[in-house]
Amino acid sequence: MDRYILAEIFQPFFVSLLFFTSLFVSIALKDVIGDLLGKGVDPVRIFKFLFDLLFEKMSLTLPVACLFSGILAAGRLSGDSEITALRAAGISFARMYRVFLFAGLLSMFVMGYLIFFVSPQSARDREDFENWLKNYHSLTMVSTGRFMGRGGFDGVSSKGQDIYAESRTGNILNSVQIREWNNSVDLANSPTVPVGDNVRIPIGNGFITQVIHAKSGELLSRIREDGTEEKLIRLTEGFTIELDDEQKAYQVTDFGGGTMDYVIPAPPGQLGRLDVKPDNRTFAELFDFLERLENGGIEITPMTILGSMANLDGLRDYGGLVGEASDEELEGMMNQKILLPSIQQMEMMALQMQFAAGQYARTGEMPQIAGMENFGALLAGGEGNPSSQILMLSVMLQNLIKDAKKTGIKYHFEIHRRVATPIGCLLFFFVSFPLGLVVKRSGKGMSFTLALGVFAGYYIVSMVGTSQATQGKLDPAVAAWLPNLILLGFGFYLMASRTDGFSPFAFLTRPLGRLFAFLWRPVAPYARLVAAPFVSVFRRLGGPRVVAFLRGALNLALAGWRGFVRLLLRLRDRIRPPVKVAPPADHR
Repeated sequence: MDRYILAEIFQPFFVSLLFFTSLFVSIALKDVIGDLLGKGVDPVRIFKFLFDLLFEKMSLTLPVACLFSGILAAGRLSGDSEITALRAAGISFARMYRVFLFAGLLSMFVMGYLIFFVSPQSARDREDFENWLKNYHSLTMVSTGRFMGRGGFDGVSSKGQDIYAESRTGNILNSVQIREWNNSVDLANSPTVPVGDNVRIPIGNGFITQVIHAKSGELLSRIREDGTEEKLIRLTEGFTIELDDEQKAYQVTDFGGGTMDYVIPAPPGQLGRLDVKPDNRTFAELFDFLERLENGGIEITPMTILGSMANLDGLRDYGGLVGEASDEELEGMMNQKILLPSIQQMEMMALQMQFAAGQYARTGEMPQIAGMENFGALLAGGEGNPSSQILMLSVMLQNLIKDAKKTGIKYHFEIHRRVATPIGCLLFFFVSFPLGLVVKRSGKGMSFTLALGVFAGYYIVSMVGTSQATQGKLDPAVAAWLPNLILLGFGFYLMASRTDGFSPFAFLTRPLGRLFAFLWRPVAPYARLVAAPFVSVFRRLGGPRVVAFLRGALNLALAGWRGFVRLLLRLRDRIRPPVKVAPPADHR
């Protein structure tokens, strides 16, 4: 019987898993399919990307397959009266229920392995490939007859590139031209343009630094000494024109009789915010990141804190703000890595900066701030009101604190969600059996509709909880576990109402009782030996009489409650109007 029911479950399970996974993968592929085909991307990379996408989406579709397979299997068994036949043979609902729970346990362990380890790594590899495709490989996806610039511009890099090809045949580009320019911005001297109310941005002093022209170029790749891949274009029959460092003369290099390898720059790193994507981290990495976020040690860039520093002309030394940074110009500073202090330390620093602003406005002296010994040098070259500049730095730090707290909430929620989702797979099988009994002879269409409705309700509750948790309006643990708690209560109600002789409390406590008896059996003799003196003292003090009195009082209270309930039922029958039954029709 067990193998038969499992076969009925696994057949729709794999069909549902294949259908929904293919649907999700197809939706994700529609945005990148044009870049994957016919653009010179290595087939091995494409297959690796497809496998990463497949395992990433399976963490979303496996719970759906659990619910649909359970309801379809139970509905077919109920519709063909096989459950009735099993009941007539003396097999209880609880005995059949164990098979569904066993399938739920298997899916729970598989889902746990996926969502703890496999899916986060697959999501990370998939995102890295898409970033490489858009940024690093974008120069190799040249369209005929137009310039294509480098993607992923970070707003800090002082160099830019674009490439032009007259025509293309596979990996061979014909009549290639590559331009590089300098787009550095002098914050103090560059002209500005208005972009909003009282907001102006510098437009910089851009100029072309290099032009490369070649008859043809072949797209190649090679492995660096550190094991990473490097993309390049091997140019043949061409020349280069370069501007010298002093911007006073040009140098021309002719490689008409040879080749030149132009290395395509790697994409820039992401600046301006914390890494707030917990989906791409394994279960252990979630705890590690959260611990470093709360206690200090997260690596960030100065752009995260100093995103609006362009308004403070002349400010250059930002090292004292977080304790680790070099005393360099802005461009070099933006490429440095600094360690973020703990949230408590940043809150203390923000309060001290506000106090310093008030004291500087009154006395004109800059107080010492713990952990920010270079704070006075921060304002040494500044122009304008130092007190206002201090307050601006304080506001920036407070915004970073809010971002860090919001990120912490997301990671707390993700940890609970990683645990709750596999248990949700078990609960889907838990409710699928009684839901299948509801379907009876309505067919697979009704089973599919019912499963879709249950999952839609579960998904809506999950989305609402996620939104409330990320906004700080609901505890992350409550938001993550609320859909499972509702599903558990729904399953108890269905089993108690749709199956006769089923007690949810006994069903749950019976395995615990057996486990307790198994663990108690070896230690029972020793426990009796230890408890014997206490039992003797208890009996001498009249303990059995106290127990007998409490038992009698409990029985009296239960008898009184039963009498009260019977009285209420009699009053209800007297108040309720009698139901008139029509006489049978005369068919003579």
